[in-house]
Amino acid sequence: MSVLLTVHPKDHDLARELGTWLLEERDLRGGVTYVHEVVPEGAMGAVVEGVQVALGSGGAVAALAGVVIAWLRTRPGEVILKIKRGTDEIELTGKGVKALDAQSLRELTERVTEIAAKSLPSDDRG
Repeated sequence: MSVLLTVHPKDHDLARELGTWLLEERDLRGGVTYVHEVVPEGAMGAVVEGVQVALGSGGAVAALAGVVIAWLRTRPGEVILKIKRGTDEIELTGKGVKALDAQSLRELTERVTEIAAKSLPSDDRG
């Protein structure tokens, strides 16, 4: 199963940048793909709508949580990131993540990890 990450308000450049951050993480390489919007007739090409990450191990799940939170902490302005796996979804804001203390960051990382790990076989959760 995979996790879908979308940036709101829709910002194709930010979605692409998030994908780049994810691709730089060794444990996620090979599992990161861009999700493109349907190309309207006459348009020049598809734009990135989100990033999909296939997760197969606990290491990848932990890496995803760490990269997502680190990426959000560097965003200027108000960015919303939705993380969806199956029917579970969590919404994070850059402003909200920046304001967290160390304990709250750990708790948020655990929550993101929990959603990303859902439906993985128990021996793959690392």
